[in-house]
Amino acid sequence: MKSEVQILEKPKPLKDQVWSEDVEPLVSISCITYNHEKFISDAIEGFLMQETTFPVEINIHDDASTDNTANIIREYEKKYPNVLFNVIYQTENQYSKKDGSIRRIQHRRAQGKYYAICEGDDFWHDPYKLQKQINLLEEHGNSHVLSFHPVRLKVQNELGSNSIMGHFGNKLKIIGPFQIISNYIPTVSAVIRTDIFENYPNTSNKAPFGDAFLWAVAASKGYAIYIPESMAVRRKHNQGVYSSLNVKSQIEKSIKTRELMVNSKELSSIHNYIKAYLISLYQKHLCELRGVSQKTPIIKKIISLIISTPTTLIWYLKIPLQKQLRRVKRYTEKIRYSFTANGN
Repeated sequence: MKSEVQILEKPKPLKDQVWSEDVEPLVSISCITYNHEKFISDAIEGFLMQETTFPVEINIHDDASTDNTANIIREYEKKYPNVLFNVIYQTENQYSKKDGSIRRIQHRRAQGKYYAICEGDDFWHDPYKLQKQINLLEEHGNSHVLSFHPVRLKVQNELGSNSIMGHFGNKLKIIGPFQIISNYIPTVSAVIRTDIFENYPNTSNKAPFGDAFLWAVAASKGYAIYIPESMAVRRKHNQGVYSSLNVKSQIEKSIKTRELMVNSKELSSIHNYIKAYLISLYQKHLCELRGVSQKTPIIKKIISLIISTPTTLIWYLKIPLQKQLRRVKRYTEKIRYSFTANGN
């Protein structure tokens, strides 16, 4: 932080907080939105209801929406002039460039010590979400760089009673690097230290799933704190970037993202963890492919990774090494590909 953060005696909703002009936010909320006129009000209301003792800036990036999204955001800016709104209204869609420009813009303009994420079609429903997560991160110190929690999944406006994502159990947990990489962390639940964006890998610009890359960067810096409380909702709808993909495309993009991680020198300390997880992704990919010509390149990659990845990590991922070898051998025998234990 550039200066000492101003603190209130008791938590107060953001919409009712009044700070001096030179206030330094402790938390930067990042909200990227595009054509979310049906959802953006829920997201912003979730921000404004947050009761905190510290200042929070709300960095919204409207990516040249063609519906009424931008007008809705402007109405909130007018209604709450005391709130630390920082809104970018793009005239040219940045996501379509596929160069990571939106993420870079959001990362660079964050002034807070912590960075909270909520896309325009998701929302927070616990008014103390930020206060709980920041308290724990502050208590645990610099070695803990990420906090997250389970979220409810809302599909086509119907909230299923048992639709929970990102559940790691019913107790507060400290999550290590390998678990961060190999498990699902709901983006809408995450609060992360902003300083991890320093020297951020350029390879991330090509990653189909930027959030997964962000978790890997966090894993290379420290530990995560899991809070066993559902405090947000993730929406699943046909317009969603991930939800609109079929299973095969989801797996292919997941693989592409992890392959970029392995080629990132900034993540060298966790390369073995990433490779262990890649083995399971390649196995899923094989199940989606048809024909010898499609399977052969994936089989070769699996063999290479099995040989170069510590077996303890493969076992930890609950993918027995011998089972992996038998599967690969079965495939390679079908295509008359010579297989040996040492990969020659």
